[in-house]
Amino acid sequence: MIISALQRAFNLGLYATDDAGIVEWNGGEVVVVSGEETNLKITTSLDFKLAEIIAEEIK
Repeated sequence: MIISALQRAFNLGLYATDDAGIVEWNGGEVVVVSGEETNLKITTSLDFKLAEIIAEEIK
């Protein structure tokens, strides 16, 4: 589902901020699941720095 949605969006020149938006746009269902609190989405340099700090703390 995700690969075909991404290919379709790319072919149409659609811009989205994340894969979930593309899947929903393509008619798919997106759900939230439990996960690790330390599994961060890294988008900015600040996110990366925070991930480094967390990684050092859990070693």
